Amino acid sequence: TQREVKFANHEATWGGFKEAFTHAYISTFTCEKRMQECLELQQGSLSLHEYVVKFRHLEKYCPHVYTVDADRANKFVRGLKDGLRSQVISSRPRDLDDAIDMATCLEEDWNGMQGTNRRSEFLRSKSRPDMFKRRRSDRVNQGDRFKRQRMPQMSSPTPW
Repeated sequence: TQREVKFANHEATWGGFKEAFTHAYISTFTCEKRMQECLELQQGSLSLHEYVVKFRHLEKYCPHVYTVDADRANKFVRGLKDGLRSQVISSRPRDLDDAIDMATCLEEDWNGMQGTNRRSEFLRSKSRPDMFKRRRSDRVNQGDRFKRQRMPQMSSPTPW
């Protein structure tokens, strides 16, 4: 069956067309299901890129829920993985694009440090920058190279 989308004696706008199209071709059940998915969306095992794509797709189903850019950004940030979420929150994004940019930069830094096995140092250095700067006394001069000395084993775990 064919459905016709009609506009009574007024000029058709893109927003009006999208709304009429949605009502004509997408069921209420589907819209409500996608809206619920958006409200419950978490990054979980998704890559950041996959999470961004899914978030942007699902947010279209609930435009009345996130009417302000700051609300959209807050929802996006609340769905990020814990470590990434806290770093993005501390950066205070203004809008969704800002939050996505910050998360992307932080994840790139995070992934870059993964190869050097320094993730925990990365996270700590963001909150305690002075503690993780190498002291000159921690290095031994070997010609052109510096090699870090091994630190003695502590009998009790560190407090942080």
